[in-house]
Amino acid sequence: MENERRVQQKTPAGRYALLDELRGLDLVSMMLYHACWDMMFLFGIWMDWYAGMPGRLWQQTICWVFILLSGFCLPLGHRPLRRGLIISGAGVLVTAVTLLFMPEDRVVFGVLTLLGAAMLITGLLQPLLPGVWYANLFTAFFGFFPRGFFSTDYFPLLPWLFLFWAGYFLHFCMGRARMEPLRRSVCPALGWMGRHSLLLYLLHQPVIYGVLSAAAVLFA
Repeated sequence: MENERRVQQKTPAGRYALLDELRGLDLVSMMLYHACWDMMFLFGIWMDWYAGMPGRLWQQTICWVFILLSGFCLPLGHRPLRRGLIISGAGVLVTAVTLLFMPEDRVVFGVLTLLGAAMLITGLLQPLLPGVWYANLFTAFFGFFPRGFFSTDYFPLLPWLFLFWAGYFLHFCMGRARMEPLRRSVCPALGWMGRHSLLLYLLHQPVIYGVLSAAAVLFA
């Protein structure tokens, strides 16, 4: 009983603790996945399983949970447009940093750009597809990329917007009353990570790269 009281005190009032913790758990999985990516493509440690179907399935489970959960949680917030602008700005920051410091592994229209745009579009209106398909960077943003387009992290609006919307409408299908069990906390540490997922997402790759670089020097 005492432990349960402590857990409830650590969880901000009004939040669904299990949703934060699920986001935190997915964030941990993403960090491990990116650590493996760094080891393979930046440090030359080849892993057949990572380059094959197991690695692909791992990557897909991460993005599916992340996007679906973001759509599901959007109705819980009071300022979806403001949140969308913040996430979109973070996506622009990731693109700018990768273009500046690692253009060969640049991120163009990555998952943050997708989530930010999905939040803005969902908060405003149903999107209309452009008239000219597969033409340029503008059409690539919607999912119709031109010949020669490249991005190491590519999540266009289509089809991923529909996964976001699946989470959004799943929220209303469930109803707030049936979501009450989600307020119970299981792992507060993961919940903290889930509540600070944007900051941790932006910082995790530089930190992982620094740790792996230090390890490479130490054990060289």
